[in-house]
Amino acid sequence: MFSIWTSLLVLVLLFGHGEGQSCRPGIQGVVPNVAKGCSAFQSSTYQHYSTSLVAGKAVDGICSGNLPKDLSCSHTNADSEPWWYVDLGKNYTVFSVLLKNRQDCCPERIDKAEVRVGNSKDANIKFNPLCGTIQTSGPDSTSTIQCNGLVGQYVSVNLPRSDYLTLCEVEVYALKVESVCPSLHPSLPPLLPFGAQPNLGSTSSPILLSFCRMFSVWTALLGLALLFGHAEGQSCRPEVQDIIRNVAKGCSAFQSSTYHHYSGYLVAGKAVDGICSGDLNQDNSCSHTNADPEPWWYVDLEEEHTVSAIVVRNRQDCCPERLRDAQVRVGNYIGANSKKNHLCGTIQDISPGSTSTIQCNGLVGQYVSINLPRSDFLTVCELEVYAMKVVCA
Repeated sequence: MFSIWTSLLVLVLLFGHGEGQSCRPGIQGVVPNVAKGCSAFQSSTYQHYSTSLVAGKAVDGICSGNLPKDLSCSHTNADSEPWWYVDLGKNYTVFSVLLKNRQDCCPERIDKAEVRVGNSKDANIKFNPLCGTIQTSGPDSTSTIQCNGLVGQYVSVNLPRSDYLTLCEVEVYALKVESVCPSLHPSLPPLLPFGAQPNLGSTSSPILLSFCRMFSVWTALLGLALLFGHAEGQSCRPEVQDIIRNVAKGCSAFQSSTYHHYSGYLVAGKAVDGICSGDLNQDNSCSHTNADPEPWWYVDLEEEHTVSAIVVRNRQDCCPERLRDAQVRVGNYIGANSKKNHLCGTIQDISPGSTSTIQCNGLVGQYVSINLPRSDFLTVCELEVYAMKVVCA
């Protein structure tokens, strides 16, 4: 009985306290916050009247800027060049770092604080590579600092002056380095040499390739026009754009065949035109194959990326069940052979206009594909790849 009561109490506290969550709950499933609960350290620890404001309070998962109420901020004394850092336990490639400022007092103290990533620690963390500096220091402000793939075990915040350093939450959006470097993935096939023609497999044809190339410019221009003139001309996940980038938009895409709609050919590039609409008949912005045996679609990212997650928009106006059990894959195989690439996951939500987020957890490859393991039409209304270029020492 006590265990049930405890569970209910946890639920009440969780949903009855608005701050007991990530600072950016909308991005969950796209890229992980790897700092939560990790060991953290700071140059000194301020003794609040009720508790010590230790470094770990900045990575406790409570996004509250009200220090007296929630006691969930780290706080140093007025040190000379105070510092704070979190130990991620191993090397990560860092997309971005989010910092929550104090709300109730003294928000200007975090102004010009430096966010760094590297392998030096303690007082030497100020020598790690710089991601950026905090420019927004209003009360309760949330700053997102882009790190663009910097690699390191430690993420730090440094003040280049004498002052108190208070951090109410730090979130680090990153992937493990061993998920990144292709030398650690011997099963990946070699990339095509520059200028080589891809071998798409038995279901491809030169006509398909030339047709896709012919329409690539047209698709890009149409995408730009619709982007600024149509309400649907936006990302399927706009809330993550300042954390991690969709690298697939506008890239070259290919499919096993191309369906001729009454409005025109539904070429592969329509799935990466940046228009997140599931209404094919209205917006004409979905790719579509014929009823092929094991149809496939893929996008060429042009070089290897480490992929965090893939977002797939389903058709809304008709036939959403066709996407059932579609396989989302990442690797260096293309065309009919793309089914040999590493599997991220399968699409299970086939409700009309659904948006599925498939986690790839750092799988590496140049190509992202969707493969249907049966005979059917394959329709993709938008595909977004949240990833970063592979950079290895």
